[in-house]
Amino acid sequence: MLLYVARRVALTGLMLFGLVCITFTVSNIAPSDPAALAAGPDATRDMVETIRREYGLDRPLPEQFVRYVTGVVQGDLGRSIVTTRPVAQDLMRFFPATLELVLLSMTLGVALGVPLGMMSAVLKNRAPDHLTRFAAVSLVALPAFWFGILLQLFFSVWLEWLPTSGRLEIANAPPPTITGMYLFDSLVAGEWDTFRQALAHALLPALVLSFPCLASILRVNRAEMIEVLSADYVTAARAHGVSRLRVVCI
Repeated sequence: MLLYVARRVALTGLMLFGLVCITFTVSNIAPSDPAALAAGPDATRDMVETIRREYGLDRPLPEQFVRYVTGVVQGDLGRSIVTTRPVAQDLMRFFPATLELVLLSMTLGVALGVPLGMMSAVLKNRAPDHLTRFAAVSLVALPAFWFGILLQLFFSVWLEWLPTSGRLEIANAPPPTITGMYLFDSLVAGEWDTFRQALAHALLPALVLSFPCLASILRVNRAEMIEVLSADYVTAARAHGVSRLRVVCI
């Protein structure tokens, strides 16, 4: 057991090191100049060179890589060339919004995937079953960025039901900060209008992110449900007159 855990930990460390190497390589072979990007379009050559020295981009690549890995191990991710703030600070600033979106998308995936999987199993080889299976395959295959734009056009532009961006309306102030998640914080503060706005802004992106989770839960739940419905005790219950709906609910 200890050998297995040690092997998994070593494999995880190797995977993370490979990810760090890939990130460093991609950032250095990209055609853009990070120093020029940080300096802005109106910067002079001297300003660009100053920023390059400040960020250590003028040093040899092996030295840059060692500094990069050392900083990652110590939790120092450097400064952003866009905001000029520490990257860790920016990550902590946007982490509550990301966590809120992930939790909402997982909730939607479970809430929709479980009943759809049950319905597909009960109505096996019928029209609803074929429709849900087709939807499950399509939701995994469709690119999220493309499907998200289509949903924005439909729900936001044509129907005008949902907003296209942001977390709240511009004129609406955020709720008192407790966790940084607007849905939770507005519920605790009792600001129902803020909660409604936050939910409207988060619903569309959460729906798009929930599609892969929803499809996986639907397929697994359908397969397990079909297996259970073909079990001997279910067959015996059906033979004694128990309805299919009651069997499924039980």
